[in-house]
Amino acid sequence: MAEIVSFEIKRTELAFPEFTDEEKKEFRECFKKYDTDKNHLLQVFELHRLYEEQGQTKTNAQLLELISEANPGINNATSIDYQGFLTILLKDRKGQLKTSFGLLGLVGKVHDDKKEVGKKANVFEQLAAKEKEEELRKKHEQDVKEAKKKEAERKKQVKEKLSKFKAGINAKK
Repeated sequence: MAEIVSFEIKRTELAFPEFTDEEKKEFRECFKKYDTDKNHLLQVFELHRLYEEQGQTKTNAQLLELISEANPGINNATSIDYQGFLTILLKDRKGQLKTSFGLLGLVGKVHDDKKEVGKKANVFEQLAAKEKEEELRKKHEQDVKEAKKKEAERKKQVKEKLSKFKAGINAKK
């Protein structure tokens, strides 16, 4: 059965002629597998999972550095989209990453779940990995809630200032 690929993904992939069709398919499968919340972005906790399932651990700082290399014009980015993911893979292939994260080597291993590569050695490591993933997910959810709360407070302040400004204009009339 042929895989249905969205126009957006195909358009993104066209910008990367350096990769073969087979590589693009592997990269797409990897991206989709780890985009657990299906928002078309790989966030820090999802990148943690990708590396940990392949037997590697990375710190938040390392993953944020990787994300910043995928999004050079965006300060404080906490996720990468598919285009950023392909950019990182291309930079990795060309040896242009500031720090080697070995992502290109991991991606080929990811799509085949039947391989034992990177599987946790025992039940305790599996439980620890699940706990860490849940902890990262909760931290991310908390960060999102805080950001929404700050935005709501900012909007409230703007609204109050705007009403004071309008009251001042009406008082002058």
